[in-house]
Amino acid sequence: MIRNVSRTVLLAAAALSASAQSFEVASIKPAAPPTDGRIAIRMGGDAGRIDYVNVSLKNLITRAFRVRPHQVQGPAWLDSERFDVVAKIPEGVAQTQVPEMLQALLKERFGMVSRREEKEQPVYALMEGKNGHKLQKAKEDDPNAPAPSAPGGGIRFNTAGGAAVAPRGGAIMMRGAGGGASFEAKKINMARLADMLSNFMDRPVIDETKIEGEYDVKLDMTGDEPEARPDGAAPAAASPGPGGHGGAPMMRMMGGGPPPGIFAALANLGLRVETKKAPVALIVIDKIERTPTEN
Repeated sequence: MIRNVSRTVLLAAAALSASAQSFEVASIKPAAPPTDGRIAIRMGGDAGRIDYVNVSLKNLITRAFRVRPHQVQGPAWLDSERFDVVAKIPEGVAQTQVPEMLQALLKERFGMVSRREEKEQPVYALMEGKNGHKLQKAKEDDPNAPAPSAPGGGIRFNTAGGAAVAPRGGAIMMRGAGGGASFEAKKINMARLADMLSNFMDRPVIDETKIEGEYDVKLDMTGDEPEARPDGAAPAAASPGPGGHGGAPMMRMMGGGPPPGIFAALANLGLRVETKKAPVALIVIDKIERTPTEN
């Protein structure tokens, strides 16, 4: 009897583990083409499902492997092929398992074959300026302040303008005057700041400041033309961001070069960046289909 009960428990555990790695049901459809030249991306859902609109395969891969876009190597069309994805999360399975379920979905529906690799690549090293930093020490927690963002520290984008407050441990990027943008983060250390900057730079940012503690950081960026990189290279051409607006730092994300005014904004805080090479963990896509199998 005890042996049978143990076997039942093991089988149930194995079934739960398998369900935790796959969605209960998933629908993948080609996204509707933009009607006004803009691309609006949404990666939402609730406790029981995911609901993604107009996402690229690269969007799915970065979420699946918990990496940045610059860490994905594969066909150029990973950025251009877009889909609407709705999937049901098995009952009792936490949202934290979604990345593993996305990995399974990419394998099953797109035939994706991938591997992990570490390769030396160009990076930006965030460093303290020669005359020291001008960072403001983080203020004590305000009980009325927004709740902390999700683990890992997210960036909220306020495209509508108007006042907004960054959450503790997170950041907000807001539309600024003259087409510029303002990036504000609350109670973050330099490693977290470097990680957040990686979201809208054209290469990874690593922390080499040796600055300890937590700070409230605000970067006011202009709407002018992109700056030359610290290594003297010409600025990258503006490319459309998630909202389809090319050039504005508000919507400049990975792949389009640093947003205008970012280096000057960092210098105002007594920070600087240097270009160098460092090992970067990559997800290399060896095989993937442009069209998913039928729902």
